Amino acid sequence: MTPLIGQHLLLDGIVAYMPNAGELHDILIDLAQALAVTVLEVTALWSGEGLVGIMLIAESHVAMHLRELPLGSAIDVFSCKPFSIDTVLAFLDVHLGFKATNMICLDRGQQ
Repeated sequence: MTPLIGQHLLLDGIVAYMPNAGELHDILIDLAQALAVTVLEVTALWSGEGLVGIMLIAESHVAMHLRELPLGSAIDVFSCKPFSIDTVLAFLDVHLGFKATNMICLDRGQQ
């Protein structure tokens, strides 16, 4: 069996609070601190489909695609450094009022 590359958390859900691009930028930075990962670059902007935030971390990435109700949102956290799913869920609940409707966590790199 090949060694584990990392955890990949995929979340679908709804947000109770829709931040602006500057707030999402700060939320991503705060999430990196909560997960003790190294931020390389952060971008947050409005697209035709809602608010998109992407954070490149030394350990991999975090991507958020947020849309106002009734549309769903998608959040993707991938890190070669182990992290607590409960920490991510609690953080998203506090900062976005995020409630997951679907969650998948994959151990990446195993065959």
